[in-house]
Amino acid sequence: MAAGAPMYVLGICGSPRVNGNTRMLLEAALKATGADTKLIELRGLKVAPCDGCEACRKSFTCHIRDDMDGVYEELKRCDAMVCASPVYFGTVCSQLKAAMDRTLCLYHGKLLRNKVGAAVAVQGGDAADLVLAVIDKFYGYHNVVYAGGVSGTGNERGEVKRDRGAFEDAEA
Repeated sequence: MAAGAPMYVLGICGSPRVNGNTRMLLEAALKATGADTKLIELRGLKVAPCDGCEACRKSFTCHIRDDMDGVYEELKRCDAMVCASPVYFGTVCSQLKAAMDRTLCLYHGKLLRNKVGAAVAVQGGDAADLVLAVIDKFYGYHNVVYAGGVSGTGNERGEVKRDRGAFEDAEA
């Protein structure tokens, strides 16, 4: 970050739902930063799975041309990021997992090192801690400084709004 430049925080929402609980909690966290922010919703993007070709080991770029190209640019540009996912069978949803896997090219180039990362998880059950751990592990591989995570409870659309503690944590 250049001296005097405002901090730029990128929010990545993995939820496949339009205006779902995960997005609501992520938006609260982003707003509380007071920074310049951008929210990317993976649900509307075409993100192919990593094909394991390993060409990125040398080029630090992915040969697959899809909407991850724009996500890569934002990830490289941001000072901090917040990855958000609903709990799907005890882990992150497939949309976020595909995007995480596709950052292998950034991993090989050490292009996310020393950025700051946080996590948001929304559960209908009881596995948010697992999602937070997966995102924390993802950051660890990239040498992103993990600032912590927040979880909320909500299954039906808008239900997370009743979880005041989650919003207080997100704002903190």
